[in-house]
Amino acid sequence: MIVGPALRSQADPVTVILNTSNPYTTTALTGFATFGDQIAGMTVAATFSDGGTNTATWSTSSGGCGSALGSGWSVAQCGDTFETEWTLESTALITSLFVDAGLGNAVFDLSTGDFAVTEGSARGLTFGTTFPTPITATYSGPVALTGSPPAGDLFRFLQLDFTGAPFQGTMAFVQDADSLRLTGDLNPAPVPEPASLLFVGGGLAGLTLRLRARRWRDGRQGAA
Repeated sequence: MIVGPALRSQADPVTVILNTSNPYTTTALTGFATFGDQIAGMTVAATFSDGGTNTATWSTSSGGCGSALGSGWSVAQCGDTFETEWTLESTALITSLFVDAGLGNAVFDLSTGDFAVTEGSARGLTFGTTFPTPITATYSGPVALTGSPPAGDLFRFLQLDFTGAPFQGTMAFVQDADSLRLTGDLNPAPVPEPASLLFVGGGLAGLTLRLRARRWRDGRQGAA
């Protein structure tokens, strides 16, 4: 897990956390800008100050726009996600938002500074806002191209925690997204079995065979 500041001008209270466990893989990205109407199916879950929750699914409209309309709140984006802002509006008191971009066949693309970037992702943009209250942006579910390790710029999930005070009102923020080339092509990365476990497993199998052979031999000698 990596903790650090977001990499674009924003409110000082914003903290960015990268949770690099439980990676995903995808075959390729589209290689062009992702607009608000290209992430249909993405889900946004809001948690309120009274402990209640509400989940909305992203739908599209004309002109490169899309939105997730919840009960008393909404998130909308119109245009290229690298160039134009998202808007969160709420009449309820929200303590956190959890976004699953993968269900919209997309990933969040972060600014990486000196880090390598995933092929096809080009430049990214980490969450940023001028909203004047402490916010923690936690990215999880790192994404890599199949056969390659994660480069540290792509993530499936984003959670926004309003750590200063519950959110109510209107907030504009920036966040780049990239689209998957193939629909539904986002899968948990396989976990390789450590060689040491394979060795131990082989040793146990050999020991079991030897014990069986000894019992068979002792049984024959007893019968004689």
